[in-house]
Amino acid sequence: EKEKEKEKTEKREEEEKGKEIENEKEEELTVDDFELLSVIGGSHPKNMRVRRKYAKKGKGKGEEEEEEQEKTVYLMRVEKKQYCTNPERKKAILKKLVHPFLVNLHYYLQTEDKIYYIMDNCPGGEMFDCLRRETRFSEDASRFYCAEVVCALEFLHDNGVVHRDLKPEIILFTEEGHIRLSEFGDHIIDENGMTLEDHTFIGTPEYFAPEILIGGNYGKEVDWWSFGTLLYEMLTGLPPFYSQNVNEMYDKIINATAVYPEEVGKEAKDLIEKLLIRDPKKRLSDVNIIKDHPFFDKIDWDKLVAREVTPPDVADDPQQHFENLNYFGGDQFEGFTFVPELTQ
Repeated sequence: EKEKEKEKTEKREEEEKGKEIENEKEEELTVDDFELLSVIGGSHPKNMRVRRKYAKKGKGKGEEEEEEQEKTVYLMRVEKKQYCTNPERKKAILKKLVHPFLVNLHYYLQTEDKIYYIMDNCPGGEMFDCLRRETRFSEDASRFYCAEVVCALEFLHDNGVVHRDLKPEIILFTEEGHIRLSEFGDHIIDENGMTLEDHTFIGTPEYFAPEILIGGNYGKEVDWWSFGTLLYEMLTGLPPFYSQNVNEMYDKIINATAVYPEEVGKEAKDLIEKLLIRDPKKRLSDVNIIKDHPFFDKIDWDKLVAREVTPPDVADDPQQHFENLNYFGGDQFEGFTFVPELTQ
């Protein structure tokens, strides 16, 4: 089995290397090389779907040329530079963060005042919407999705990045139903495991770890607190300390004891309790121990990361996200430039 996994890893590395070589040879791109398809939403950042065009192919002398177009649809994320704290660092991090359970970067464009990240499109929608529709997930579905999240967090942490804002809204589904984490890339941890922006109040209230609320240094342990909160929400429909009153919710996060309804099984409860320990030094944050927990006994981690396990059927129908195809018209993004060194 170890030999098979080694072969799979080498194959993936060869494929990624091949893509890098292909990108290195790629000509400089402009916005005219992308077709704008639809607006997904948001004002800052703004998200939209685009499709790459290729050069026109001549059919022969005197005949009309036909434009060859790539079928792959990408997500374009537009950010204003004035709101980006360190875009060059984020670009460098995203460049190396290539993983099957992360939204991967393919192209990087910029103008004087905006940055454009062209990334994996996830037509299955957000986990947030699926949870609202389903109310809660089954234990098997929760186990599967959380296992893929574990692999994504393990990869981020191994590469010196802490997410700090893990929640259903940033977990996207591929067309096949696998997850991809988004909204990461500029939160770095140092050699001691602490974030470089200590004391920074970043995240979403329902998923804040106590140490973020209290203030002071914090590290990758905040992601595992959020992960425990996420697992609880998948199984029950709401985060463990949720309240419409934000101050009351903060107080619960710091002081209250989580209540576990009957739909939370014995193994799930044990895992969540260990993830929601308020002292980050005592909190379960060793990814190997998490993977070995009885809750994940049914998971074949090698097959999972190779995406050889069939996902549960809860993601949205991809077709519903293409109702606004060809919404755009004209040269909406005149002045875009492609920065080729990103893919070198």
